[in-house]
This record gives sequence, C-alpha cells and structure tokens, in this order.
Amino acid sequence: MTYSPSRNDIAWVALVVATLLTWFLGTSHDDEVGAAHAGVVVALVLAFAKAWIVGNEFMEIRHAPRWLRSVLAGWVLVAGSGLIGIYLLG
Repeated sequence: MTYSPSRNDIAWVALVVATLLTWFLGTSHDDEVGAAHAGVVVALVLAFAKAWIVGNEFMEIRHAPRWLRSVLAGWVLVAGSGLIGIYLLG
C-alpha cells in the first residue's frame, strides 16, 4: 500500500515551510539595512502567499465561481503590493 498525499497535505506542508522560512527571516538579525528590508519584503510575500493558499485550498475557493476566485487573487495582489509599497516608501 502506497501513500499519495492529498492537495490538503501538500498545502499544509507548504504553509509549514513558509512559516518556518518567515520565522528564520525574522530571527536572522542582519546589520545591513538592505538585507533587513529584503527580509521583510520576502516575509510579506510569504504571508500573502499563505493567505492565498488558505483561501484557495482550505476555504474551498478553488471550487467557487470564477469571479470569487478572481476577488481572492485580486485582494492578495492589491493588498500585498500595497503593503509592500507602503513599507518600502515609508
């Protein structure tokens, strides 16, 4: 008998890996300002990617009508880009 991971298993592993990577970025204290800014931007990208995974896989939006999937994708792109832009310009 072989085990074949489900979509939820793969999504869960992706969320755990993204969380661990974000934790690593938050605990690596670089003295360089550019490296710190890059770490924050990567952490924000991972956070919004995780939001998309949760919405798509665990809230079953991937089975929803196209307009609702588009709303989720648009929110992730607009909110993520806006927050990153505000951070970098601030």
